[in-house]
Amino acid sequence: MGILPALLALLATMLGATLALYVRARKARRNLEESEKTSAYQARHDALTGLPNRMSFEELLMQAVIQSARTREPFAILCIDLDRFKEINDAFGHHIGDEALQMAAAGIASRIGDGATCARLDGDGFAVLLQTGVTEPAAARVAESMLSLFEQPFELRIGPRIIGCSVGVAVSGADLFEPLEMLRRADLALFRAKSEGRGCYRIFDDAMDRELKTLRMMRDDLRADIAVGRLTMAYQPQVRLSGEVVGVEALVRWTHATMGTVSPSTFVPLAEETGSIHALGDFTLRQAATDGLRWPGVKTAVNVSATQLQSPGYVERVRAIVADVGAHPNDIEIELTEGVLFSNEQQVYNALMALHDAGFSIALDDFGTGYSSLSYLPRFPIDKIKIDRSFVMELGHDKKSDALFSVIVHLAQTLGMRVIAEGVETQEQWLRLSAAGCPKIQGFIASKPLPAREAEAYIRSHVTTPDRCEARSAG
Repeated sequence: MGILPALLALLATMLGATLALYVRARKARRNLEESEKTSAYQARHDALTGLPNRMSFEELLMQAVIQSARTREPFAILCIDLDRFKEINDAFGHHIGDEALQMAAAGIASRIGDGATCARLDGDGFAVLLQTGVTEPAAARVAESMLSLFEQPFELRIGPRIIGCSVGVAVSGADLFEPLEMLRRADLALFRAKSEGRGCYRIFDDAMDRELKTLRMMRDDLRADIAVGRLTMAYQPQVRLSGEVVGVEALVRWTHATMGTVSPSTFVPLAEETGSIHALGDFTLRQAATDGLRWPGVKTAVNVSATQLQSPGYVERVRAIVADVGAHPNDIEIELTEGVLFSNEQQVYNALMALHDAGFSIALDDFGTGYSSLSYLPRFPIDKIKIDRSFVMELGHDKKSDALFSVIVHLAQTLGMRVIAEGVETQEQWLRLSAAGCPKIQGFIASKPLPAREAEAYIRSHVTTPDRCEARSAG
């Protein structure tokens, strides 16, 4: 074999190897580019729903602000929160929850139209960016469309379920601001929609910002006032129809330094939100147990929330506080609403049983306004039920209401429970309660809530009858 053919063969081999390396490098480059595209897509999209994620939405929002500044065309953001997603997720598992989220995402995307983008921001939170023909009425129509979508049942594997949603809307104005400010405003409007009953939409206005600042100030002041014991207590007598005092309900009061008297319906939820409810509960119990020493033998009822009952060491803390002030558990009544019983049911049951065994009695407040099933009554160690004022107000107006009231009284007495009607305001209501067999009342017809010293005088001026019953064994 000559030199030339050998050189040609070597050249051909080297050319082939180079070509192979080129093809391999090109393929590797393509794979790398595709991998980078995939990674970039995954970084900006939600894996479950395929929608843009929060990072991607914030980038789109930045572009919307820039475009709006250039064209002077407004844009809008809708924040959408699913109302009953947690119930479904907790009851049926994450696989059903994921299915609901996927259906929700598809439904939202189908309703927004051209020139709009939807994204999944977090767990069950979605957002929509509107950029074409945006006006406040147009944004409101999209919000109404979302409400309509979620009012229809979703056909899940477990069957049809209505999820519901709440919507917050923010429309850009002449003042351009940081992109995330628009998202904050929409989220604040969403918070308002949820606080006003859910299943509705609200559009941001400046008053919401002022209210938020007021709420923040109130939270800080409430925490500080609880810490230094600036709150006060009032006690509303509970009496027999003959006028004898059988107990009092302890009611916490807060007078703000600049805002004056603040309703418990306002500041108790604030305490729940900020985690101050434990300090508030401890203050209420300690002060009520201390004041209760003024009227020995008369039960003092203290309201307790689900958060308190479920906190570690709650029962031990209650026993310690009562013992520290020199009171006796037999003179303290733990009062809770029906809903508390179904919030982590086993944990609540254990706490109530421990309190009951320690000598505290248990009262169920606002009876008849919560759960329709009565099967829970024999399961929990309940000593007394308080019939809600809504039943009292209907007495004499409807024969069915009168009959229902009588049934509730008979039911409680059959189960060995004490029964009392609250919110009694008129002589006619008092007489009808007597006819229905309800032996005890609480309301303005007997007395308004009183400071401790006045409550003591009221109790001393009436013949008191201890409101006791034999401890029932829990079934």
